[in-house]
Amino acid sequence: MGYVVLGDAILEHGPCGRESVALGAGDFVHVPPRSVHRVVNSSRGEWGS
Repeated sequence: MGYVVLGDAILEHGPCGRESVALGAGDFVHVPPRSVHRVVNSSRGEWGS
């Protein structure tokens, strides 16, 4: 389980990361055990690109 405190992110999941969902501050996300996933920081500013 995860929680986005500040900024924006993209959660990629599924075979080869073909599925994705945009996350923002205040969002909760549940990733089942042993599932392949990647979280990408899509924010701009101090913590982003």
